[in-house]
Amino acid sequence: MAGAVVPSILFALFALFSAAGAYLIASHARSRAAGIVAALLTLFFFAALFLALLALMPQGTLPTG
Repeated sequence: MAGAVVPSILFALFALFSAAGAYLIASHARSRAAGIVAALLTLFFFAALFLALLALMPQGTLPTG
């Protein structure tokens, strides 16, 4: 179980850092609202990617809290 949880936590941290970077880049280039939209779209993308990866994983390796 711990073998599947650690990659999930790392994936979540990477998603948060990516969203923060998207916010900083977009808010610097355009506006604060554009930064928020970019961060939300980035989080949505990573959430969809995570769900797709969970769907592709074999049932025995899924993280179960």
